[in-house]
Amino acid sequence: MLFIKSTNRESKMKGTRVNPDGSIIFCYHHWSADSVYVAGNFSDWKGVPMERGEGGWWYLKTVPMSAGHYEYLFISDGTWTTDQFNLRRTPDGRNSSISVDANCGYLIRDSFFSPSLGKEKRYTIYLPPSYPFDLDRHYPTLYILTGLLDDDADWSRKGHIEEAMDKLLSAGAIGEMIVVSPDKDEAFENPHQWGNYTSYLSNDIISHVESGFRAISSGDARTIDGLSLGAAWSLRCGTNFPGRYSAIGSMSGMFTEELANTISRNAGELIAAGTRFRIMAESSEPEVVRNNSLAHEFIQSQGLYSEFYIKDGPHDWPIWIEDIYGALQFHYHSFKI
Repeated sequence: MLFIKSTNRESKMKGTRVNPDGSIIFCYHHWSADSVYVAGNFSDWKGVPMERGEGGWWYLKTVPMSAGHYEYLFISDGTWTTDQFNLRRTPDGRNSSISVDANCGYLIRDSFFSPSLGKEKRYTIYLPPSYPFDLDRHYPTLYILTGLLDDDADWSRKGHIEEAMDKLLSAGAIGEMIVVSPDKDEAFENPHQWGNYTSYLSNDIISHVESGFRAISSGDARTIDGLSLGAAWSLRCGTNFPGRYSAIGSMSGMFTEELANTISRNAGELIAAGTRFRIMAESSEPEVVRNNSLAHEFIQSQGLYSEFYIKDGPHDWPIWIEDIYGALQFHYHSFKI
């Protein structure tokens, strides 16, 4: 028998997940659905009825499955749909995907209310492979921001950050950690709202993650990074809150006089916290390279640790996809836990 009714709900993690024995718990949420089925390549795409739980949740647990990748869709009151919480997709984007593999993490998209912005905001979170069943374990967290034309899910859609995490874990280059990408907000366009936007990125999302997930609540176990526009806000948040993050990254960002003044003003506290910097600029923009090189030298002149890299390529996703492997290793090894 491929499916059993028993559903291990000890983990409060939202979404479909794999147990240590290789069984899969399929999870679907719909407040008003009358019937929900799951179908996939493991059932010859025939719908299998799910069990209704509490709070609009539906569950189905499989027997232990062989290692491999499994495609699936849910059928809610006759409508076929992908998994709204699991962002992993097949290469053509049509079906949801989950892997029975010790080195594959979970990619979930959800939302929360931001008090600083007064609205609901989306975020995408990568949870490490052991998260659903190692219930006593807490993890360090990287917060990573996107660019002007991107949303919270684009570090997955365009940057394939979950693949980078899985590969680095498999190679033993890093250990397990949580990665969070909060959505940007139009507040960044209005200098009068920059305080609220900074609070959203450095207070609200952290409070939500550390209260709702098993993330270590310590600056020694937090880092921040971002690309382009996100790099500017990574630097702003990281340097304005000494001790909030153990490392600060910038991919293809620009340093300003305001930022230099903040670093100079807070250098003592940043040094005391052991804050590390990582800066990357693309070779196609000499002005950015010069700006970032001078910033790197300035940070070092303040007695702070800094790494600087120049990558060949234009200001676009291919260069950030390449750089994320080095960035993830830098951040993991910057945690002081």
